[in-house]
Amino acid sequence: MITIFIYLPGQVEAMPAGQYQYDAQNRVGHFTYFPEYLEASGAVPVDAITLPLGATRQSAIFNDGLHGAFRDSVPDLWGRLVLEKFHGLPVNAVDPERLLLLSDASRAGNLDFRESRSQGEKAFGPPAVEDFDDLLEAAAMIENNAKLTPHMRMIMGHRVSNFSMGGARPKCLIESDDGLWLAKLPSTRDTWNNARVELATMRLAESCGIRVPRMRLAQAGRSDILLLKRFDREKIATGYTRLGYLSALSVMGLDENEWNRHSYLAFADSLRAFFPHSWTKDKGAELFRRILLNVFTRNTDDHARNHGILLCGARMELAPAFDVTPTMASPGISTEFHLAMAPGRLGRVASIENVLSGAAHFGLHDEQAAAIVHDVGERVGLWRKYFEEAGVSEEDTEKFGTTFESPQREEALRMASDCRTPTAL
Repeated sequence: MITIFIYLPGQVEAMPAGQYQYDAQNRVGHFTYFPEYLEASGAVPVDAITLPLGATRQSAIFNDGLHGAFRDSVPDLWGRLVLEKFHGLPVNAVDPERLLLLSDASRAGNLDFRESRSQGEKAFGPPAVEDFDDLLEAAAMIENNAKLTPHMRMIMGHRVSNFSMGGARPKCLIESDDGLWLAKLPSTRDTWNNARVELATMRLAESCGIRVPRMRLAQAGRSDILLLKRFDREKIATGYTRLGYLSALSVMGLDENEWNRHSYLAFADSLRAFFPHSWTKDKGAELFRRILLNVFTRNTDDHARNHGILLCGARMELAPAFDVTPTMASPGISTEFHLAMAPGRLGRVASIENVLSGAAHFGLHDEQAAAIVHDVGERVGLWRKYFEEAGVSEEDTEKFGTTFESPQREEALRMASDCRTPTAL
C-alpha cells in the first residue's frame, strides 16, 4: 500500500491525496482518493485522464498496473539501469510499488509516493555542475555494466534518484542558482557530438514556431553536456513549485505495447476531448509543426513518452518539445522511413501526403496546413546555420546532409508559398 501525495498549484509542500495498491497476481493497480482530499479546497485529479475525482476505487489494468501519471513519474531504461546497479531492481521485471517508492523529488510531475501519510518527503540534494567529472565516470561504468568502485558508490549513494531519470541515454538532474536542469550526458557509444547536434536541432525547432526548454551547454574535460531547464519546476524562495505532467501515452490512455494505436491524431483528439477549454487552434498548429519537424529532421524517436502536457489546476499546456534529435540518412539508400507515432491516415509513414491527411485533427483546413508545411520546410533549410552556431564540427555536420536535404523537404518547398497563413499558425 502506497500513499500518493500531490503538490497543488503554487504549493511547495504536498498533501496526501489517496492510496495505491498493487495486485501482483493479476498485475492490476488500484487507487482510491481519501475522502478528506476530495473535500479539500482546490483539489485536482492526480491523473486527469484515468483518475477523475471520486470516491470509488479506480483500477489500472495496463502498463504494469500503473495509472498514467504514476507511470510517467518512474524511470525508463536508463533510470532502471541505475536502479538495478544500486538496488538490484531487475530492468525488465518491474515491481511497480518499489519503483514508485525509490523515486524522489527528481521525478516528473507533481506527485510524490510514500509508505504512509506520516512519512515526510525524501531528502533531495541534486549534484551541481562542479560534479560532472564524477557523474560522467559513473555513467560510463553503468552504461558498460562495469562494477562500481567503492569510491564511486559512495559519491553517488545519495544521488541515485537524481541520476535515474527516464529515457534510454545517460542523464541526471543537477541544481544551479536558478533551479533544476536535466543534464544529458554523452554515451560511450556516440559516433558524433550528440550534445551540440541536439542543441542545434532544438534551436532549429524553436525557429519553426515550436516551444522548447531553456538550454545551454556545459563542459567536463573534453565532453560536452546539454542542459535543459526543467519545465515542470519553478524555484521560489521557499522551495520548488510543481506542475502536473502527463505523457502523450497517458493522455491517449494506451498501453506502451499498443504501438499500432500510438498516433498524433489520437493525441490531438484526446486533448480536445479531455481539455476542451484549454485546447486552442494555436496548440493544434504547434503540434502539427512538431510532426513536420520530425519528418524533416528524420527524428524517429518521437514515441508517445517523448510528447506530453503540463497541468496547472484544470489548465493544460503542451509541454515544450524535448528529445528532438536527427538520425543519419546515408546517400544512395532509400530515404523512406517511419515515425514512432502515426501522423496521418497512412499510419506511421513519414511523408508530406500522410501528414496533410491528418490536418483536420489539429483544427487546420487544407490551405493552412499547406502553408505550415511550406513554412517549416523553408525554415529547416537553415539547418547548417544552427549547426554552426551550436559549434557542431564540419565532420559531424556533413553526416546529416542527406537527412536535412530530403525529398520530403523538397516537396514542402514546392508547395505554393502564396497560401501562407499568419505566423501564429
